[in-house]
Amino acid sequence: MHQKPGRYSASLAELTPVIGPELERTPQLPQRDPVKFLESVRDLSGLFTGQSEDEFAFLHPTFQEYLAAEYVKTEPSGSRRPSRRKQRS
Repeated sequence: MHQKPGRYSASLAELTPVIGPELERTPQLPQRDPVKFLESVRDLSGLFTGQSEDEFAFLHPTFQEYLAAEYVKTEPSGSRRPSRRKQRS
């Protein structure tokens, strides 16, 4: 969702391939099916809101921004995309 500025929702088809591998690496979760997991988060936690039957968005953009920052902070630097910022000389 955060790959495009100003975009705050994503379809189930976009989220499933991203979330599926992460769920597989998290054995303590009782639900590892990406579709059921997203529906549970939407229906039970209040973190997501359903824009439509298969479109998801964070209830508030700050949730998305926080989780994106956590991802950048915790991912090994080799797996990050190159920065688009110009290097100062």
